[in-house]
Amino acid sequence: MDIFIQESIRLKKREQNDVARQFFGAGYGGFGLSKKYRCELCGEEIEAPSPRLAALYHRHKHPEFEEAFRKAGLLELWEAEG
Repeated sequence: MDIFIQESIRLKKREQNDVARQFFGAGYGGFGLSKKYRCELCGEEIEAPSPRLAALYHRHKHPEFEEAFRKAGLLELWEAEG
C-alpha cells in the first residue's frame, strides 16, 4: 500500500478517536490491547482497543455517534470497516 494512503488512513483513524472520546473518554483497565470505555450517554461499558472501535461497536444504540462522525466527515471510513 502506498505510504501516503497509509498515512491518510492513520490520520483519519486519529480524527475518529478524537471524536469518539467525546462519548467514551480515554478508557481504563482492560486486558491486553483492549481498554474499557464507558458510554457517556447510557453508562454501558465496552471493551475495545480504541475509543473509535468502541463507538463502532456501540453505535447501533445511539444515532448521535453516526451524526457526530458524519459532521466530522469520517463516516466513510467507518462504513468501509463495518
